[in-house]
Amino acid sequence: MKEKHVFNIKYRGKVYTLTLEKNRINSQEVLEFLGLSKEYAFVVKNGEIVLSSGILSPEDEIEVINAVSGG
Repeated sequence: MKEKHVFNIKYRGKVYTLTLEKNRINSQEVLEFLGLSKEYAFVVKNGEIVLSSGILSPEDEIEVINAVSGG
């Protein structure tokens, strides 16, 4: 039996749990899990914005924030 890894992802005041058999994911996978596009949201890891290829582990504090635009 493979080990399960739990990623807790904060988004809009809720915590979503993603359980996988791998211990690393990239921020694009986080956005896909939430059904979001990188054009409208970005991933923050331990307080810093990460690129779509940025690697995340279960120990990281992961938060997704919607991009805001205006004129």
